[in-house]
Amino acid sequence: MTTPHNWTTTPISTDILRGALDLEQTERGVLPHRLPAQARRQITDGQLAMAESQPSGVRLAFRTRATAVELDVVATKRVYVGAPPRPDGVYELLVDGHLVDRASAS
Repeated sequence: MTTPHNWTTTPISTDILRGALDLEQTERGVLPHRLPAQARRQITDGQLAMAESQPSGVRLAFRTRATAVELDVVATKRVYVGAPPRPDGVYELLVDGHLVDRASAS
């Protein structure tokens, strides 16, 4: 028998974000960026723009007494013609610095 959860929704903000300098509000949520908006407006290189918006290494850091954590994501990845599909991104859950779970978005 499973115990029902009393879910609390916490918006992602720069207060709990690590590894990104800016959060862009989109119609689907937030998009972490490695560069601030002012610097992004100066980018003329499409490859640099693509790289700075990839959230590898971006983390959420927070304290909780929760026994379950759910992260709703919209996973995206590049497709290259003639190349095999890229693997799905991996999300890791660390508690007190120790890896306790790892999953991909489905």
